[in-house]
Amino acid sequence: MKIKELEKNKGITLIALVITIIVLLILAGVTIATLTGNNGILTKATQAKEEMTQASAEEKVNVEVLGSYGNDGNINMDMLNENLQNVESLTYNGEKLSSDNVISKLPAIVNVDGYDVLISGPADAATVKENASMYYGAEVTGYECESDGVSKWRIFYSDGTSIYLIADDYIHYDNTPETKQGNKLYFYGDYRYNFENVYKDYNGSNSINDKVKIWLGKYLSYGSNATNTQGSINGVAYMLDTDIWNDYVGGDAQYAIGGPTIEMFCESYKDTHPDKYIEYDAVTNGYKIKWNTDTEYATDLELVEDYNHIYVRSDGNINTAFGMWIASPSADNIRNLIATNKNSITRGQYNHYYGNLWGLRPIVCLDSNVILEKGSGDNNYTIK
Repeated sequence: MKIKELEKNKGITLIALVITIIVLLILAGVTIATLTGNNGILTKATQAKEEMTQASAEEKVNVEVLGSYGNDGNINMDMLNENLQNVESLTYNGEKLSSDNVISKLPAIVNVDGYDVLISGPADAATVKENASMYYGAEVTGYECESDGVSKWRIFYSDGTSIYLIADDYIHYDNTPETKQGNKLYFYGDYRYNFENVYKDYNGSNSINDKVKIWLGKYLSYGSNATNTQGSINGVAYMLDTDIWNDYVGGDAQYAIGGPTIEMFCESYKDTHPDKYIEYDAVTNGYKIKWNTDTEYATDLELVEDYNHIYVRSDGNINTAFGMWIASPSADNIRNLIATNKNSITRGQYNHYYGNLWGLRPIVCLDSNVILEKGSGDNNYTIK
């Protein structure tokens, strides 16, 4: 009897030992996973340390920048170069600042403790154009207009003379303007509408203000269909009617329109995607487009990349628009305008049977003398 009990107890002990080992292995695995991996404690700690080091580098530079403003409220470049020499390990163009290696204009990038730090001083349209990857898509504060339809503006483009802002999101139907005849866009949803009710109020390009015709140059060069009453150019005329979009014009703007033309869109896109960009041409009906790497033009392009929410918003759902109307006729059909559609450029028919996906994001052309200053946020500028 005792021998059997001993064997029984021994068996129970071995099972318990095996279970204990399994539990320990599981705990060890959990511990290792907790410590390592992309979300592990060690990884997070390393990331936090790097972020603190980078923030410290930025803070060192910002302190010296703040002490470099002259009595006129602008950064004094001589003071800036002198003050930045107080930051140990700071280099510019790979070398220490010296009489032979100075920062002559802003924006400029310096390196501190192995981290690049941007010094962005006041920027005019030419500076924004030269540094498109830095400025395009940045939020601009300090711009005020009568309409409350836009809560946030972003930099869309600069032609070197003027800066163009775009509404961060689609505007509500209530904030779309009436034509001079008192007609509104055809309502399909709070943020989705088309030109069925308004296109008859326009007479082709004859209804478009000369100062915005420059953004339809390729198409207008054909002349014949540009001045008639085909549906697409009349829908474009509504979008480019600077008189009815006047509520979006603030004290710092020349004019406002209902959205970019394809020419403006492509020029902006080329600045942010210099390797693979969109080329455009036109025929009598409207525009055709292609990648610069392609040989043939088309009326649709897939996989268009966004850049800070200015080209293609991919968060559209049934309660918002799936894309934005582009103020250009499509070569596909005389009744079609061009539109963005999540991650592509397509032809959107203006009539209410098919044009039920798109909304408008107004464009504002700022005065040529507008200067932008770095704001309080990471990607934020304010009008000086």
